[in-house]
Amino acid sequence: MTMTLAKMAETYYSDCIVTEVLEQERIKSMLDSKTSCCWGSGSEVADGWIFLCQPSRQSADNKICVFLCRKENIPA
Repeated sequence: MTMTLAKMAETYYSDCIVTEVLEQERIKSMLDSKTSCCWGSGSEVADGWIFLCQPSRQSADNKICVFLCRKENIPA
């Protein structure tokens, strides 16, 4: 059983804003992107969770955002 988004955020990204991407078109776009924020996209972070994107923050005061999806949501 995969861990919940809240548990994933707490365990791996405690200082970040973590967002689950559900739309398959958006997931595919992030996986196919060649931009630097999507380097490493497709990597499995933990059981069943795939890293998609981590855009740069605009200032040191902003939290880092991380976008993830569940493995089963990746389009074929």
